[in-house]
Amino acid sequence: MASTNIDIKLAQLDKLNIGELTTKSLGGTGVFDVLMETTALHIQGEYEAGRIRGPEYSQVYLGGLQATLATSVDYLTRSKTLGIEIANQEKQGLLTEAQTDLVKAQTNQVTTEVSLKLPAEVENIKASTALSDVNKDRVREELTLIPLQASMLTAQTGQVGAQTILTTKQTDQLTAELAKIPVEIELLQKQVTNATTQNALLQSQVEGSDLQNSKVPKEIAILEKQAIQSDAQTAMTTAQKDQLVAETTTRLPVEVSNLTKQGLNLTEQNALTKAQTSQTVEQTKRVPYDIEEIQARIANMSKQNLLLEKDFELRIGQLALQGKQLLLSEAELEVKRQEIQVQLAAIESQKAQAELYAQKVVTEQAQTQGDVAKPGSVLGANVAVLLAQAEGYKSDRLQKATKILVDTWNVRRNSDDATEANVTNQLHDANIGVAVTGLLVDSGLTPNTSGR
Repeated sequence: MASTNIDIKLAQLDKLNIGELTTKSLGGTGVFDVLMETTALHIQGEYEAGRIRGPEYSQVYLGGLQATLATSVDYLTRSKTLGIEIANQEKQGLLTEAQTDLVKAQTNQVTTEVSLKLPAEVENIKASTALSDVNKDRVREELTLIPLQASMLTAQTGQVGAQTILTTKQTDQLTAELAKIPVEIELLQKQVTNATTQNALLQSQVEGSDLQNSKVPKEIAILEKQAIQSDAQTAMTTAQKDQLVAETTTRLPVEVSNLTKQGLNLTEQNALTKAQTSQTVEQTKRVPYDIEEIQARIANMSKQNLLLEKDFELRIGQLALQGKQLLLSEAELEVKRQEIQVQLAAIESQKAQAELYAQKVVTEQAQTQGDVAKPGSVLGANVAVLLAQAEGYKSDRLQKATKILVDTWNVRRNSDDATEANVTNQLHDANIGVAVTGLLVDSGLTPNTSGR
């Protein structure tokens, strides 16, 4: 008996041939021909063994023909698509691994910046605070960079979360595909149960054969009706076969093409993820250079502080020399003046202590009251940084919401061509425009409503 070898590695569109199903002859080499020949042998064996009577032979044969035809078409369909599905699952695994590497690289980048770059920036702020009033404007400009860097870290963290969501969706998709296998197994079990039931029915028919011998005239009439019914069922089977053949020659190539496109899409996504991972690794390599730049700026500020201290000491020395010259020329007057100065110094000391205590009160109030610290002070700058960070967190929520909407839409659209944007999922262009407009306004930009 001839057999059919089906290549399930990858489906080829040019190999979709009806000859694989049937060669249109008895004893043919198609899948249907081979299975039908085996089915006919089993039915013939049951008939010869007396377990199938003449009236039931046509019904059993017709049922076997229908089941064999459906099984043959399903076998060919699965053989054409199974290879591509397996290849796509392997590509999904590679994509998941690449996305995992990307998440690890991004996490390493964030950890490196938090553990190395941020402490250096804190030291930079401390050194900048020690500068004179001339350099305070420069210090304020550098302090404004902290909310921007915090926003960047928050955005990167949101990107990692979005990538994790995307990976979870793809994992759920694979899980759903695997869940189909138990359903198919259950269907086969039900078919076995049905066959067992039919065998029991045939046994009952054999046991009642004696009773049927007394009903020969009636059976003849029934056989005539069954012949008419068999002709009708044969016509229906022919129509079903034509339908299955049409689906095999038209629908199957489209499904194979879609699966092939999905495989190519997965390959491109894998390449993109690897490129993003490389980019993140390169950005992480820049962190030591940024730290060196900050340390150099700190050293420069320390030198400026030392220069100012030396200049201050020189001026004090000059004033002391002038004071001594004045004491030498007006010794007697200076004695009385010193007595007055001692008293004035005591008074000024008390005033200075009072001012110091008042300033300490203001400093302590600024720790708990946001409106006490002046905008130009160190505490005022810290309050401004915290407020800017709070605003950054508000803006980050809109960014994350917009990205989640778009990413979710992309995942579902790529996995299901029937997915559409509508008022139910709120992912149509109008709502996407609302989200993007809110993002632009929150960033201080004016949306262009002209479309040009």
